[in-house]
Amino acid sequence: MIFWKNTKNKKQLAEKLSILNRIPLLLFYYRLRYKRVYQNLATRIFDITFDSPFGIASGYDENCEFHKLYSNFGPGFIEIGPIGLQEMDGKGVEEAVAQLRLQRPNIRLAAHLSNDNSLGDNEEETANFARSMALLYDFVDMFIIDSNNCGVTEDITRLSEVIDKMLETRRFFDKRRPIFVNITKGTCRSDIDGIVAYVMRSGLDGVVVKDCKWVDYIHKKTSGNLLIIASGEGIGTAEMAYRMLCDGASLVEFDEALLKEGPALLKNANQLLHQLRKLNSSR
Repeated sequence: MIFWKNTKNKKQLAEKLSILNRIPLLLFYYRLRYKRVYQNLATRIFDITFDSPFGIASGYDENCEFHKLYSNFGPGFIEIGPIGLQEMDGKGVEEAVAQLRLQRPNIRLAAHLSNDNSLGDNEEETANFARSMALLYDFVDMFIIDSNNCGVTEDITRLSEVIDKMLETRRFFDKRRPIFVNITKGTCRSDIDGIVAYVMRSGLDGVVVKDCKWVDYIHKKTSGNLLIIASGEGIGTAEMAYRMLCDGASLVEFDEALLKEGPALLKNANQLLHQLRKLNSSR
């Protein structure tokens, strides 16, 4: 795809896609070329149905500008952000909500909430996570909190403070939006065990695992009772994405590989899973 060629990073891609976003006929062409809806790919978790278990990781749509564009390429969901209540560049959750009011999502969205860059006060920081969640609640389908962002590697009580406030906030809404904790790449086994144990006892809904080698480990450790979203640079092919599903992930995100391969990666993953499920159902 020409818009993806020679793209060095997600910011540069966003600049190119802002041009593509203004050419409806070209968007229609790419939708015909890449998007396929297969009934046997539908994935249902927590009363949410995803057209495909394959999605796009955070960083590709930080300010909620491109979710409709990306939906033309066949993902089942998009992780918007990372985003805080007020970021240094002047854009934040309130600006994202304004964008979502103008362009109502036509695809499942996960909001990756982050710390505000300028905050140092833990109490205010915790309150702003909950505030961000409340503002986005009617526009997205689930929330992701970065465990490293909350300082869990130093003190798991920081994660607890943030999550407890978010769980309290969620009770004020009629619909139950799942909340996930993002386990970043490089997290050691003992910290993973601590995070997983906390997630299980707190009543959180799942984890986003940024290191592929831990997906099978967490799935087995929790006896399959914890929902896992696999993500990270290790998922570079359609075959690897399928492997993550076999290892126990319910959803899989493409990250750096999407920057290199373009939307054909999503198309190939959807086709592969469709063919394998069709083959298994005929046996």
